[in-house]
Amino acid sequence: MVHTLKSKPVMVSLAVVASLVLAASAYAYFTSTGSGSGSASVASAGFTVRVSPARGEPLYPGTGNSQHLPFSIVNAGEGSQRLNSITASVKSSNDNITQDGIEVAGCLASWFTVTTPTVYGLPRTFAPGETFENPAMVSMVESETNQDACQGKNPEILIAVG
Repeated sequence: MVHTLKSKPVMVSLAVVASLVLAASAYAYFTSTGSGSGSASVASAGFTVRVSPARGEPLYPGTGNSQHLPFSIVNAGEGSQRLNSITASVKSSNDNITQDGIEVAGCLASWFTVTTPTVYGLPRTFAPGETFENPAMVSMVESETNQDACQGKNPEILIAVG
């Protein structure tokens, strides 16, 4: 039996088989698959908007008087952030103003206007902790209808940044 393994044809056959096994192993190695995962940390971002109580005479329909509503915007994030716009609006539910989050029936949000002065230099990048202050102006328009439902109410104003 030992003599049969040493013959030239057997040795060549074993060499070919061994080469094929190695080639198949190498082929399987190069086409294998796998996966892995990792993570990166991203800084938190966000502007904080603080609104102060309104200042000025109480609002009356169509008188043209306005109340100043001071607000500040703070970059509360860990890095610089871009402020593109500031908008102000009367909060409403079913077209009525809200006061303390509750709808005031019969006092229409469209009876109030809210404006912010033109902010020059926007869009602008704010450094961490940087603050911007500005007042919004709130007034009440004359609707040519009974507006008694608004008497003594405090319409909520939303200051939004983008």
